[in-house]
Amino acid sequence: MVSLFSKADAYASNHASVKVRVFELNIIWRILITHIAFYRQRPWLMALFVLGFSLGSALLTAITGLNQEAKTRYSHSSALIENPVTHIIQPLIGKDYLAGELWLKRGLVMRSQFYGVD
Repeated sequence: MVSLFSKADAYASNHASVKVRVFELNIIWRILITHIAFYRQRPWLMALFVLGFSLGSALLTAITGLNQEAKTRYSHSSALIENPVTHIIQPLIGKDYLAGELWLKRGLVMRSQFYGVD
């Protein structure tokens, strides 16, 4: 007899939860229909809502992209800092600074390589 009652209670509670779910779906549909009717009467408000939603999602996408780019640039720059130095440019023995012709000559070489300037 105990098993019969427990089965009946389980059936009743299961049946009640189905009714609650149908009732909740009915409420959700009523809310959606009410909102649609509200925005159909005010098309400018609907346009502003869509515009605001679009701008907000675009802003979030842009921020995410910028954060990702900043992370990659940071990792590249930290990798460059961690690499050992392979070349050191020093002035000639007995001089305190590098000659200006060296920088001018190097600048012309660099410009001709990148821009095709002679």
